[in-house]
Amino acid sequence: MLNKLYLGHFEKHIKDMVASIDLLYKLGRHTQARYLGFILIDQLAWLVRSNEITGEYFRDWVGKFLIPYDSNLTPDEVWASRNANLHNNSTKSRDTEGSKNVNQLVFVDNTLMHLDYSSCNQVGKKAINGNKFLNNHLINAVEDFLQYLKQGQNYNQNQLNERLGWFLGKHQIG
Repeated sequence: MLNKLYLGHFEKHIKDMVASIDLLYKLGRHTQARYLGFILIDQLAWLVRSNEITGEYFRDWVGKFLIPYDSNLTPDEVWASRNANLHNNSTKSRDTEGSKNVNQLVFVDNTLMHLDYSSCNQVGKKAINGNKFLNNHLINAVEDFLQYLKQGQNYNQNQLNERLGWFLGKHQIG
């Protein structure tokens, strides 16, 4: 059975991360908000990973939880964007420059949620509404993920409890 104490602490962590993303975005710190969004995806994907290959479990999580909210994206594009943003503050990564030929995601920030930038797309680049990506699609994906955890299906609960305990630092929880 899923450890409810761990899950409660983990839900608080997620709410704090989401609030931090929102605050950074509202303060005009769009790049930093996006970094935190990618870090949150990394953390959530790590909990339910079926293997140790970082890119694979990240893409699996994105495909299952994020893509249903934006079918214009692919898990490979989000992974490449994560790497480009976190590692060199850019839109370019090995995946966008190499033989994989994955589109670069160019985030247009400080915009209204309803604006669509697909008409700005160029060969090899996709324009993405950064506000919608972070404050709508990612938030919905995170909420779906929490429901997935609470339902207790499709994953090893003992393994998840162990990972939650490790993630939260068992010694820090009463």
